[in-house]
Amino acid sequence: MQLASYVEKESYFHSLDPRVKIIWFIVITIVALAFRTLPVMVLVVLSLLGAWLSAKILPEILSLMRKALPLLSIATVTWMIFGALKPEGGEVLFSLGILQLERNDILKAITVALYIFITISVFYTVILTTDFSELAYGLSKLGLPYTLTFMIALIFQTIPLLSGEITTILNAQRSRGYELDQGGLIEKYRKYASVVFPFVMRAINLGKNISIGLHVYQFGIGKKRMNYKELQLTGNDYIFIGLLLLFILTIITVSLRYGG
Repeated sequence: MQLASYVEKESYFHSLDPRVKIIWFIVITIVALAFRTLPVMVLVVLSLLGAWLSAKILPEILSLMRKALPLLSIATVTWMIFGALKPEGGEVLFSLGILQLERNDILKAITVALYIFITISVFYTVILTTDFSELAYGLSKLGLPYTLTFMIALIFQTIPLLSGEITTILNAQRSRGYELDQGGLIEKYRKYASVVFPFVMRAINLGKNISIGLHVYQFGIGKKRMNYKELQLTGNDYIFIGLLLLFILTIITVSLRYGG
């Protein structure tokens, strides 16, 4: 699945302080992890939809959904099978031998699929709307050492690059007539081995180029870094923080009412 990198646009979400977007990312991730129920997952997806509309990146997110659909489908079916193997005495919708698919199994499977999608899409949203330098600067302004912030920001940027490398290698193999998607499961694994080696070599070369660049620019020599511009919260940032607090209160209320 190829991920895109930063997309420069004039939008409300793009204009937010990177520190606010980092806090938003942490809050959404913790909420999705701590309150893993279907009502909460639906609320989180709706809040993400608002963020995507304000950032004008809905087409990119729809593209992500199409690419992530096989993974989400596998997760849903797998969880339904595991649930059907462990009957809990609920309403049975389908029965076949030792398999007893209950209504709760379907709801849990949908919840897991939404959780996976949320964790992927919230990460993807930060990548699309935050420049690399702004992300690193925002992390450092939150009190983290600059070396650590640079590494975290680099991870956000490297994952889309590596994803693009995989896509390039796959397209190159297909252009040579190598049918990667033909044959059984074992045959596919054997064919995809031809992708692993060039990908590992490209990843090593990418890491080497990054290390050379850091060495040339004397990264981490200990001198205090200066920044071209200072971050300062604006009215839009305070409005977003207020909405985020309201979102947290709503999640807690829903979780207490429907179980968490």
